Amino acid sequence: ITRMMEMGANAYLTKTTDPDEIYQAILSCMNDDFYFNELVNKAVLSKLQTKRTVRQFYPNPIKFTEKEVRILRLLAEDKTTEEISKEVFLSPRTVETIRQAMKLKVGAKTIAGLIMYGMRNKLID
Repeated sequence: ITRMMEMGANAYLTKTTDPDEIYQAILSCMNDDFYFNELVNKAVLSKLQTKRTVRQFYPNPIKFTEKEVRILRLLAEDKTTEEISKEVFLSPRTVETIRQAMKLKVGAKTIAGLIMYGMRNKLID
């Protein structure tokens, strides 16, 4: 799942996903959003935690999607998860999952650490 996300997947569903959830995932992807159900979220976060390493500035920083950079900028503006979700048209749970995944990608323990990484790598001002 994490490899697919790194390659640009916007959604991942299991074989047992119900039709309503499939429909919701399609709508999200059509709007360049992400869709991962709770089971997938837990699996991804668990996998990322096992790979967690502290990363500093690298000549080739970790690549973030346009949506992730937008969320990072809004976090730097001290927006809440609820405010961000309204601005990027995602559910608060999805925003929280993306935020956690970004922290794990860069090895940050806090939002401040994530923002510092973004500033060091010129992702945000």
